[in-house]
Amino acid sequence: MIRFNSDHPMAGFAAEAATFGKPAVVGGYRLHEWKNYVPEEMLPPSQICHPDDLEAAIEQLIIDPQYRKRLGDRARDLFKLVVAGKVAARYYQVIQGDIPDAWWLDPREVIYLHGTGITEERIKLNIRKLVETYGTKSLQLSHRPDLEAAFLKFAGL
Repeated sequence: MIRFNSDHPMAGFAAEAATFGKPAVVGGYRLHEWKNYVPEEMLPPSQICHPDDLEAAIEQLIIDPQYRKRLGDRARDLFKLVVAGKVAARYYQVIQGDIPDAWWLDPREVIYLHGTGITEERIKLNIRKLVETYGTKSLQLSHRPDLEAAFLKFAGL
């Protein structure tokens, strides 16, 4: 079992653990929102949680060995599918123009305000310092007024 903070439910460390059939606990501020953009069957099998809930997520895997095994097996099975040519087959679909609607994502619909390895409070402080020192233009988000407004609201400005 491996624990790490990430913006992706199966970053490199979790993928490596999956090859051994081991579940990974991944803490991230908005990992739960992935299901808004990615179909359930395409979500990587990791034990995701808010960074503040890492202890409880780890504890769940400790006290429930059947769940831990199922999650590890699902992670390993994902990589068996990938190795078996699933990725190549999907590239071929794209080349042929056969792209399922579920694969499309408009990045303008995603408003993500967090980062890896930094707390929410530190992000908010950084945003406030930037804006107070150099103005809102320092965020470099004038092309995305919705995102700019979200960052300002997030930072309490």
